[in-house]
Amino acid sequence: MAIVLLLAFAGLKRRRFPFLSAAILFYFASQLLTATIIPLEMYFEQRSYLAAILLPLPLALWIVDTARLKLWARIALAGVLIGALAGMTDLRTSLWGQPDKLFQSWYDHNPTSPRAVTTLALVQMHQGHKGTAAILLEPMARRYPDNVMIQLNLLSALCRSGGIDQDHFDAAKEALV
Repeated sequence: MAIVLLLAFAGLKRRRFPFLSAAILFYFASQLLTATIIPLEMYFEQRSYLAAILLPLPLALWIVDTARLKLWARIALAGVLIGALAGMTDLRTSLWGQPDKLFQSWYDHNPTSPRAVTTLALVQMHQGHKGTAAILLEPMARRYPDNVMIQLNLLSALCRSGGIDQDHFDAAKEALV
């Protein structure tokens, strides 16, 4: 409902608030480029960066243009806005700077995602936890027997831990065919 109201506002008020309308319409038009009826496996924030590029523009123009605020108040408001955006950026990027925690977080939020499980299993293997990697991948291999990524990474984890058998080779072979 909120989306419909935003789009209606942007369409109806485009002459009175052209920059706000442009920001709203550009955001939703950009989202259409990456959104489909086929659900994406995981959410990646970078898909929204371009869409959101115009969103601060109406507020910035209001801060610069408004005659009701004194210069010091506009400067303070701009500083608060920049500080808030910097703080939100820091919160979001702190996880990106720690890949191990990032992959664990992806797995925690998407425990049935083959990519999230495989990525965490690869991290576990690189850290020397080959058994943990195999434990993560085994249920996924049963759930997605045709997924080559899972089958081959399970095979790799089992080879490294010494617990491989013919059934695992057969499953990987079937996934490849």
